[in-house]
Amino acid sequence: MRNLSLSSSNSMKPLILAGNGPSVKDLDYSLFPPDFDVFRCNQFYFEDKYYLGKEVKGVFFNSWIFDLQMKTAGQLVARDEYKLDTIYCATDAEYSPFDPNPFDPSYNKNRELPNNIGERYSALQSLHARSFLDKHFTNITHTYEFLATLKPFLDLHTKARNFQGQQFTGGIMMLISAIALGYQEIYLAGIDFYTTGLGHFYQDNSRFFILEHAPMHTQELDMQAIEIAKQYAQLYALVPNTPLAQILPLSPHKNALSQERMQTLHLGYEKPPGYIQDILIAPPKTPIPIGRKILLKRVLSSAGLSPSNIIVSFFLDLYRFLRALARFLTDKKGLKLLWKYRKGVPSDAPDIGGGGGVKLSGDFSRVRISFTQGGLYAA
Repeated sequence: MRNLSLSSSNSMKPLILAGNGPSVKDLDYSLFPPDFDVFRCNQFYFEDKYYLGKEVKGVFFNSWIFDLQMKTAGQLVARDEYKLDTIYCATDAEYSPFDPNPFDPSYNKNRELPNNIGERYSALQSLHARSFLDKHFTNITHTYEFLATLKPFLDLHTKARNFQGQQFTGGIMMLISAIALGYQEIYLAGIDFYTTGLGHFYQDNSRFFILEHAPMHTQELDMQAIEIAKQYAQLYALVPNTPLAQILPLSPHKNALSQERMQTLHLGYEKPPGYIQDILIAPPKTPIPIGRKILLKRVLSSAGLSPSNIIVSFFLDLYRFLRALARFLTDKKGLKLLWKYRKGVPSDAPDIGGGGGVKLSGDFSRVRISFTQGGLYAA
């Protein structure tokens, strides 16, 4: 077992742990402790200003996109957009989805890099996380290694995963990791349990990520984990009038953070022009616009509506039907032919199909056509 301890808990600073929920935009800096570490996760760098400063003690990236996030993180540091200390790979099992050969030129030379989540998923394999990280990176801990050291969290996770198909959100996995590392005073923000929809505190304009409902995440499971976490550390909410503030005490600090410290951290400062606001992948050969389907999904999801909702599906189907009907009614040639052959189509009639049919010849008087569950059957 790897030594996962950061340092003596007595010497550790308070920790501000931030998810990417909308409440991050409502942070009250007067409630901040005088000094602190910061944990961030996933696409936090999409933000338009430094809501939690430039210095990030721990960054958590999901396994399925870890290699691309690491490339992006390298540029964030090189461009001095952030000062990143330690990066963790977010996993909830010993085996997790990874791109199996992220840096092998011979493997990548004949394939296009993914332009969206769907393409990315198709390239993934379930791999042993520890072996993959040791092979491709240096000194990266993955979060299941933390989870496995805390039996109450592990038991809750095991039952939820095996019986309900549920799993902790990224914010909760950060919290479990912080406890395993020895943090005793933890301030939470941006963990909003999707109560205001599926949006984030930053603009969801990525050409790679699609905002979608994640049914494996539930408020009930996350709240159970927070109740367990109270047994290990002092937890505080950092944003008033939020779901977290209803179950955790508000930070007791009042103007404890000095102006000098805020300036040093660039806390609340606007980010520089041209900052990185999407994950860095190789640009496609031609620009790929955001399609209407993706745009519609984002609009629906941001309003808390899943595209799989039965009412939403009805209106989407109705839209497709009306669009097809409009195309049909504006096809004058097709309408004329339809009227001409309304009583039947003679054998010498021209083909009025869509170009994808097959021309048949011969005697088909004895062919029997029947409908089956799988479609048409000819015999």
